[in-house]
Amino acid sequence: MKNRILKSVLCMMLSLTLILTGCSGQSKSNSESTASQSATENTKKDSLMYSILSDIVTLDPVKSNDSTSQYVHYQIFDTLIREEKDGTLVPSLAESWEISEDGKEVVFNLRKNVKFHNGEVMTADDVAFSLNRSIASAFTTKITGAMKSAEVIDENTVKLNMKQAYGAVLGCMSSANVAIVSKKAVEANEEGFARNPIGTGPYKFVEWKNGEKIVLESFQDYFRGEAAIKNLTFKVISDSNTAVVALEKGETDIMDTPPKSARQSLIDNKDLEYYEADQACYYLISFNNEKGIFSDKKLREAVNYAMDRESIIIGALEGVGTPVEAAMVPLVDEYPKDFKANEFNVEKAKQLMAEAGYANGFTVKMKTIDSPTYIKPTEMIQAQLAEIGITVEIEVMERGSWMADVLTNNNYEITFWAIPITVMDPDFATYSAFHSSMINGGGNFARVNIPQLDTLLEKGRASQSKEERAQIYADVCQIIKDESVIVPLFTGRRCIAANKDLTGVVAIPNLKYYVYDWSW
Repeated sequence: MKNRILKSVLCMMLSLTLILTGCSGQSKSNSESTASQSATENTKKDSLMYSILSDIVTLDPVKSNDSTSQYVHYQIFDTLIREEKDGTLVPSLAESWEISEDGKEVVFNLRKNVKFHNGEVMTADDVAFSLNRSIASAFTTKITGAMKSAEVIDENTVKLNMKQAYGAVLGCMSSANVAIVSKKAVEANEEGFARNPIGTGPYKFVEWKNGEKIVLESFQDYFRGEAAIKNLTFKVISDSNTAVVALEKGETDIMDTPPKSARQSLIDNKDLEYYEADQACYYLISFNNEKGIFSDKKLREAVNYAMDRESIIIGALEGVGTPVEAAMVPLVDEYPKDFKANEFNVEKAKQLMAEAGYANGFTVKMKTIDSPTYIKPTEMIQAQLAEIGITVEIEVMERGSWMADVLTNNNYEITFWAIPITVMDPDFATYSAFHSSMINGGGNFARVNIPQLDTLLEKGRASQSKEERAQIYADVCQIIKDESVIVPLFTGRRCIAANKDLTGVVAIPNLKYYVYDWSW
């Protein structure tokens, strides 16, 4: 009996030894590695909470051109050409393209078997319909102004007809404003499309609660493969300081345009990464040049002389910014490097006020957007204008209301705004903003109508010579300065803060963020 028990014990010990031996050395390492990898895959996040400071305007890409709405548009829709992080242009819904010798035709060879979110296959009809719809929209003129029409050549080919040769056309085709939509979905209910969009992008629409959130989910049949992040929520947190706290607590994963006051604390936070790049825009004071008190050039000029750019940068941007003296985005090659704005001169400003008949000053309302990005500089402008006798009453407005009032209806006298560009070309910073044909919804909300300026802008748009364009746009900036059409002030840094475990994130000068490129 004892022998049987002893044998049993020995067998058990031997079995245990074999098991332990089998789990040691290389075998143990492989087993633990496999288990660890499996656990990591099972616990890896597949959702993203993206904090935005204001609600979007619409989910229809041809009915808005504001950057916040386009954050969402770039996830739902694809374009024929995609712009990468480094600015290179690569095939997307178009596999290739050819530009005619005279530059007036661009033929796109379409990718085959691309599906819309409703399961239907994208056709050349969808592409031509989308482009023509974009060309017809008043919101897209900065992108489509040189385009005439699109037509179907065959089931895999679409031709874009241009009004004139335009060197920036390929860059234009990477804009959300010319994203490809489902023709069937739009024609079935165009108004409803703005709340229930159908695109070919990596994410499909789930829900939009106004002022609260926009919810998207990954599209399993996306032609480039399903996104690593499956559930994407854009959460509206209008107070930037509250948004920072939410990021620090892990309630959100990424925040675009954090307030300058939080910059150092975000940089120092070991759980976050802080990314910066130069902005593809500049900030400015805009006047209604056509009607109201600032239709008087002397008063516009007085405001110009009253601006101390360095003080605004220190007071409103925590010193993180660069003065801009010409009406041009500094990142473009054609920016006139030696251009000088009117000097800061309070006495000269007061003299111009007196010459205009306002030696004792006047009161004016200044509309601005409910965001620190706009409120703080507006308050600095208010203080500086008080020095020359202009009393500014600031009207803080919700972003959508401000855009409707100022950008669309031009119902204002003076405001603070930015001119951003999505394509690194001087035409984008000038034609839409200052050509007289762009009055009434086209982008010229300053209502500028100067024939000489129109001629230069048309010439610059058509020219294929880099040297000639540089001189043209220097002349454009000079006219804008001479007429005090606007007051260029500064450019800042494009900033984005994110959870340190979120990979693929970089700050993009023109805000073309693709969540598809990110993962945990």
